[in-house]
Amino acid sequence: MSTISTTTATRPATATVMPAAIPAATRRCGRSSATPRTSGSATAPSRRSGSGGRLRLTRRGRIVVVLGLLVAVLVVGFTLGHVSHAPAAESAATRVLVVQPGDTLWSIAARVEPSHDTRRVVAQLSAMNHLHGASVQVGERLTVPA
Repeated sequence: MSTISTTTATRPATATVMPAAIPAATRRCGRSSATPRTSGSATAPSRRSGSGGRLRLTRRGRIVVVLGLLVAVLVVGFTLGHVSHAPAAESAATRVLVVQPGDTLWSIAARVEPSHDTRRVVAQLSAMNHLHGASVQVGERLTVPA
């Protein structure tokens, strides 16, 4: 009797390669330096592929840009506000008044500008003469509108 032997084609065994122990100092973000990095694959497109040359900011970058613009707007606003509220140059139509006994800033304001609101004239006189309060002294020289 003859013996028929059948041979089957066998595949070579694939060996699983385990990475060697990697010191903790060389590990980054859970990925070892022995692990190959790919720039992209068929399943995960690259993060840079759709950028098209545009600048992409992180959340922190956007916050910094917004805060920088806000500071710039505030600086410009306060500068313009300060300039617009700066006292106008004293007009040439002023005169010097010497405070007499019994005069108050209120009575001087009512006498100098009788057709205007006395409160505003008192504020104007205080600003023109750099007064820190409503009291005036006899003999004091005040600059008043003519």
